[in-house]
Amino acid sequence: MNRFARWATGYLLLFAAAAWPQRGPVEVFGHVGLFRAGSDEGSLGRAPSLGGTVTIPLTQRLAVEVDVQTARVTRRHAEDDFWTSRRTLVAPGLQYRWGSATSYVFVGGGLGGERDSSLSRTDRFADWYTPGPPWREIRPRVFEVEHTEFSNLYHVRVGFVASPAVRLRIRVETYVANWHWGLRIAAGYGFR
Repeated sequence: MNRFARWATGYLLLFAAAAWPQRGPVEVFGHVGLFRAGSDEGSLGRAPSLGGTVTIPLTQRLAVEVDVQTARVTRRHAEDDFWTSRRTLVAPGLQYRWGSATSYVFVGGGLGGERDSSLSRTDRFADWYTPGPPWREIRPRVFEVEHTEFSNLYHVRVGFVASPAVRLRIRVETYVANWHWGLRIAAGYGFR
């Protein structure tokens, strides 16, 4: 079992244990936002993101959550000169809260995983040069390469949750996950 699978299994067991003696409602959110993909070389681009979060309270102040989001970032220079990447983040973590059971400010973080599935296509190689594998020629002098990578994800987030109705939740947050940054708004439901 790889390292990510061990961490995910540990978090799932923590979720199962947390579900029984909960304090406050379990919350489920669907979110949209702005995702800025980054690397050690700087910004890779921005894109809209979609995802969901489940939060289970452990105590009045502490909760465990699992967050999943995905975004497709694209850089296009010409028809046959572009790069696109689908980033999927799975981010389980702990959350510390200030406020009531339904409206609160929070800070949280944890360790998760990231799947990066990328495609690069270019027609900018010199006429005298033909790249080798993993590049493949899809049309005369147009080459592309696909790449998928899994990596650990370290993340922190800060935000607030408001409850304008008994079970309705509105959540706004910002986060940093490895080199990525994002801002999201979510609508959710609080179960009793």
